[in-house]
Amino acid sequence: MLSGVTRVLALAAMAPWIDRLPLRAARAVRFAIVLLVGIVPIVLMARGAINYTDALLWLQIETVTIWAWGTLRLLAGRRRASGPWLRTPNFSVLFFPFHYGMFTVVPLLIAPLMYGRELPPVGSASTFVVVGLVSFLAYGWSMRGHVLGATPFGVLDWVQAYARMAVSYAALFIGFPLIDHESNGVDVAGDPSLGPLLGILVLALKFVVELVLFGLRERQISSEVLTRSTVR
Repeated sequence: MLSGVTRVLALAAMAPWIDRLPLRAARAVRFAIVLLVGIVPIVLMARGAINYTDALLWLQIETVTIWAWGTLRLLAGRRRASGPWLRTPNFSVLFFPFHYGMFTVVPLLIAPLMYGRELPPVGSASTFVVVGLVSFLAYGWSMRGHVLGATPFGVLDWVQAYARMAVSYAALFIGFPLIDHESNGVDVAGDPSLGPLLGILVLALKFVVELVLFGLRERQISSEVLTRSTVR
């Protein structure tokens, strides 16, 4: 979530300047931002500034933010649609809020119960509330064009949303060795010393996913630029 907040705020603040750059230069700046916000959380985890539970909860909160604004975007598209051909299909309006929302709420409720008692987060409750709220508003600001313009969901939008959810679910299970659990009827004690290593593993996975999504977004941007230049 911290990386997500930084990424969104940086892109939002620099968007007018980035848009004026040549295509390759703009891509280089966006790539630098992705690298920075991907590496910083890993360094924080390695230095002990955050722990596994912090990272896990931020990932869960990120999916809630994606769900909330994605649902609003779909509803805005449905409300503004007119005529027999709806800009946002009815299936998407019903499917995303229910399906993504259901798979978002479950780990958000389970994560504190599984990890909170044995491995409490370093961050305070107020930190989670403040940073979560800032992230929610920042993400919404970055989505304002899609919401106000009632832009329909594309394939990449679905891929981005569910890829980030997949990371949050992976984090839920990767940290299992950190807590007391039962295996084949035998009680197994958790090993909190593995926390930094597994935390770095999860954050590295998140970083790789963001790099892949960055590549897909840039490919889409290049395609759109080529299409506009061809039309002209």
